[in-house]
Amino acid sequence: AQGHLAAMVDSLAFLLIGATQVLFYVLATKELHTDWVSRLRWLPLFPLVGVGLAVNNARGALEALTGLRTEFVRTPKLGVLGDDRKLVKRRERTYTGGRDFWQAVIEIGLGVFYVYMAAVQWSLVGAGAIVTLVLSLGLFMTGGATLRALWLKAQGERDRRMTAESPESAEVVPLATVGTEVVKSL
Repeated sequence: AQGHLAAMVDSLAFLLIGATQVLFYVLATKELHTDWVSRLRWLPLFPLVGVGLAVNNARGALEALTGLRTEFVRTPKLGVLGDDRKLVKRRERTYTGGRDFWQAVIEIGLGVFYVYMAAVQWSLVGAGAIVTLVLSLGLFMTGGATLRALWLKAQGERDRRMTAESPESAEVVPLATVGTEVVKSL
């Protein structure tokens, strides 16, 4: 009887938490967009993003609790740049730091752990494991996005080094201009 009561309390808590999350996203979408009903098709992706951001949020909370001061790096808002692909490429390389590699490893590791949990859950309760498996996608998504940003940043730094080292990139100044500058400085 006590196990049955615990299961009912857990189910009620899960239902209330899930219902408030859905209600929050629906009302926020309705408030922000006139075509809010058509945008609700993206509703199932919101929990993926929330799970994916959990590692980053935990990192921020631990840094604050321990008094560790770190640089604040803005979240990339690349979609607001529209069709300016050059600006998007330049900006997407600036949103990573040195410790982000380990954060991505932790996110992907937790994603693997979620897949393992889903397999164990499947053997015990069956279809309930699908939710856990789907949520693992959020961790893989954010870990993969961080690794991609690190790779793009490394590519950009490599391109800048190659450009700086190549003789073609040296600025060519006409001799006549140099002569007049020297005369003006005297």
